[in-house]
Amino acid sequence: MACAMASMGGLTGFSQNVLDGSLQISGSRLNTVSTSRIALSRPAGLSVRAEQGSFDTETSRRAVLSHVAAGLAGTFANAAFAEARSIKGLPPPPLFGGLQGMEATAMAAQRVLKVVGFNGSLSATSKTRGLVKAAVEICKKSIPGMEMEFVDISPLPFLNPDLVVNGTVPPEVEAFRKKMAEADCYFFSSPEYNYSVSGPLKNAIDWGSFPTNVWGDKAAAIVSTGYDFGGGRSQYHLRQMGVRVNIHFINTPEFFLNVNEPPPKFDEKGNLIDEETKKRLKEILLALQAFALRLDGNCK
Repeated sequence: MACAMASMGGLTGFSQNVLDGSLQISGSRLNTVSTSRIALSRPAGLSVRAEQGSFDTETSRRAVLSHVAAGLAGTFANAAFAEARSIKGLPPPPLFGGLQGMEATAMAAQRVLKVVGFNGSLSATSKTRGLVKAAVEICKKSIPGMEMEFVDISPLPFLNPDLVVNGTVPPEVEAFRKKMAEADCYFFSSPEYNYSVSGPLKNAIDWGSFPTNVWGDKAAAIVSTGYDFGGGRSQYHLRQMGVRVNIHFINTPEFFLNVNEPPPKFDEKGNLIDEETKKRLKEILLALQAFALRLDGNCK
């Protein structure tokens, strides 16, 4: 007799509850014995494991696997979906990932995330500012459960410990730090200056961690503009800073925008006009939302 077990994964997002089935082989026939055990599984797709005991008839492992995969995938999928619904009271996310899957997660989100967006350049017509403005509009129009506020870092003075008097920072710094503390996650738009971030952006990060750190344990995403590498070197330096202040940057998708590549990405006022770039922005915002909810414990 052989005992085969199959599990249906892929219920990422709100629930990874799946059902394991136990099968009994008699000759060439498969009979379901029970489907009562609940387990957890992360990998997407159907995974099958066979445990072989003694056989009266030579039965190959490959045959067992093919029967299970072909005959029970649909049954286990339906059972797993029903289990997810009964446990969480929510519809399961689609089996497929990508933008469609992330949009489904966004629509089912149970809370509104407060996102703070930064522009590393002080120019009113900078392309990095244009990316933040576009991200704000995308959140407003097409990402339920996510609100982004643009925060101007230009009023911040250069960090100087002498400005902290009796533990009190200047009013501009206090207002900035309060925004950071109240945010659920961050959106950094960084130009590349000499293979690094801009001085104002570094200054903002330093004020957020001085005299106490308000950045800690939050999710963040980075987009950048530049030539050749599209500002990528500034991103890697920013990630390094994030380690020290305990910001959790998403790893994928990455967003590097080469402003020299056609077609034109921005108009003369710095507004984003390229639809493909807007699509990429939406993808990274959805990934940020999913990761922030996961860190917060509302999306597992």
